[in-house]
Amino acid sequence: MNKKVVLIILIVAIILGSLFLVRKFLFSQSRQLGGHEELPNIQIFVTADGTDGEKIGCDDNLIPYEVATTVPTDPSQHLEVAIQTLLTTEPVGDREMNNALLASDLQISSAYVDENGNATIELSGNLSLGGVCDGPRIQNQLEKTALAVSGIKSVEIFINNSPLADLLSGK
Repeated sequence: MNKKVVLIILIVAIILGSLFLVRKFLFSQSRQLGGHEELPNIQIFVTADGTDGEKIGCDDNLIPYEVATTVPTDPSQHLEVAIQTLLTTEPVGDREMNNALLASDLQISSAYVDENGNATIELSGNLSLGGVCDGPRIQNQLEKTALAVSGIKSVEIFINNSPLADLLSGK
């Protein structure tokens, strides 16, 4: 091959390699500076068939479901992303899974974690129950998803300023 062609190919390869390394460095710096850490997965909880998982009302199994996303390192923001993910994710896989929250029209008003690890989630919108089994499903899905966020020890959940437990009990 002509020496000029080899030299041009070598120069192009060096330039492309340099651009790749610069892009990778800048991307990692922007994640650190923005207070975000790219985590491989965020964990939400759904119900599924089978025998694994935690047994909840109506003989359902509550299981973790992984969703790939970028998650803030701040616990309150991480909680907000986790709950938003739960409210909007339809689980898919090689087994039957259900997200009882998809029947509702709920939005996050606020999500807060105090210095002691106590979380408060305030949702607004319409809670829709498809039957008596949906109450335990919804409560457990929300609580377990919140408790999966690092540092959270307890959680209170409100919908339209009413405690979730009161709404589910008919109070």
